[in-house]
Amino acid sequence: GIFACADLPRPVRTPIRVVTDGPWKRLWAADDSPEDGPKVPFGDPDFEAAFTVYSADAEEAVRVLAPSFRRHIMEFVWASGKAVQLSFVGGVCNVAIPFDGELFEPRLFRTTADPRLIRAHFDTLLSCFTLLDGLSLADLGLPEPRPPSNSS
Repeated sequence: GIFACADLPRPVRTPIRVVTDGPWKRLWAADDSPEDGPKVPFGDPDFEAAFTVYSADAEEAVRVLAPSFRRHIMEFVWASGKAVQLSFVGGVCNVAIPFDGELFEPRLFRTTADPRLIRAHFDTLLSCFTLLDGLSLADLGLPEPRPPSNSS
């Protein structure tokens, strides 16, 4: 699969995990710890049917995962058929996109210069960047940083 990180314009206060059904969800759910927080309800049946969000700060998770953000993730999943996993930790958005087979290992008895193979790898990488680009990380509902207090 592909794992990518993107800088957020401002850090989140508490980690937010967005996981899909299947083995990933079971793996992450088995690793729950108090700082991960409980499941966050969104009141969005389509999104909640495909994803589960965990965060200790439900209000921030709902603000960060605004409706347009959730819609873009859903459209990517529907178009690609990939079970995207996301997390927001500090000032970073982590995105994991699982793929079957080897993405970057050359196949035996086949040239690595095969245009179809090159195109397949290009399309795979492009899908990850397309997802990140469309997420509009700059438009997330993150709180403005607080100015330092003047206690002099």
